[in-house]
Amino acid sequence: MLRGFQKVFLLALVAMLPTAITNAAPASAPTSAPISAPTSASISASISAPTDDCAANIEHLHRRAAPEIAGSVSLRDALAALSKSSGVSIRGLWKGTVADSGLDADRKLRIEGSISSCAALLEAIVDKVSQPSDPVMWQCTASGLEVGPRSLLWREKAMQVRVYEVKDLLLRVPNFRSSGVPTASGGSSAGSGGGSGGSGTAGGNTTDTDADAKRQLRVDELMRLIQTTVQPAAWADQGGPCTMAARDGVLVIRAPDFVHREIENPRMQNRQRPPSDGSKSKP
Repeated sequence: MLRGFQKVFLLALVAMLPTAITNAAPASAPTSAPISAPTSASISASISAPTDDCAANIEHLHRRAAPEIAGSVSLRDALAALSKSSGVSIRGLWKGTVADSGLDADRKLRIEGSISSCAALLEAIVDKVSQPSDPVMWQCTASGLEVGPRSLLWREKAMQVRVYEVKDLLLRVPNFRSSGVPTASGGSSAGSGGGSGGSGTAGGNTTDTDADAKRQLRVDELMRLIQTTVQPAAWADQGGPCTMAARDGVLVIRAPDFVHREIENPRMQNRQRPPSDGSKSKP
């Protein structure tokens, strides 16, 4: 059952597809695929991630007041204060402990301005330490949240397989204009097709093979749209670790939690992205 903002997001993606696919050459299928308030899942058939715990932790971050962080503090201390105030376990992927590309726990940062929620503070911290070449992000884990460079968040152990039902997003609404249905200009177009479905599609002239080919084109277009709007660098076609495959009206996506959440929640689209101008965040 599709629910919530995720359905709206995927419907918007489908609306971007061509309104009609005719005489199209077969397209090759792709080889693959901040904080926002929690929303219900919309397009999942089965999910391997601990979604209930993740939703609860995100809700805690939004509902609980941010701690006061005065002056210059280390990244380790900032995350520790945030974890204590939110009641959510937040783990930093520290350099030397996890990998050489991890976070510098002793890096100093200064949080300026009034920040009300723990969620907003987490985003502010991530923005301060992020770099264009390897942006810092966060994602849900079985024990809470982890914060680190994107290259570590999509490590092999963090990959999850989720199955998304998209059958209803691929349905083609018939054109009833030749059957007496009033048109946008007023009146009726009953005579345009002679009542016989002269357009071809209503008259049954489209073969099952043609219908299957057009449906596959829509599936391929949907996959491409996801891959170009959701973390484009993450997908196998661009050298990333994430993959996507379609079968029998479902998309099977293998990706880390932060990619799945961005697919499922459109409000994450403008979060956790590297600066477009290539500039680094100021400390």
